[in-house]
Amino acid sequence: MAHNTIHFQNPQTGQTRRAPAGFAWTILLLGPLVFLARKEWLLFAVTLVLTVITLHLSNVFLALKGNRMYIQLLVNSGFRVDRVDHGTVEQLSEALDIQLPTLSSFLFAETRQAPN
Repeated sequence: MAHNTIHFQNPQTGQTRRAPAGFAWTILLLGPLVFLARKEWLLFAVTLVLTVITLHLSNVFLALKGNRMYIQLLVNSGFRVDRVDHGTVEQLSEALDIQLPTLSSFLFAETRQAPN
């Protein structure tokens, strides 16, 4: 089980997502089915091919990096951190070595750019 959960929201669409941070036991045990359940088609396809080619040995690597890849995909897709379950966004950003944009900084930037 992951040690923390990040709650994301896309400010343009209003969609929300939850992303676990840490070791992914579900990916270790279920492999690409995790990404199928999350409806992340590209990650599902890539992990399915890797799992078949390596006879499930890639699941060990994916369990270490899978949640981080999913978080990076969400950030690249325009999602912003709404909140984290434990600690602060800054602590988690440093631990993951990913710049995690927050929803509040996005909304603050929107209000600063509003015409007078």
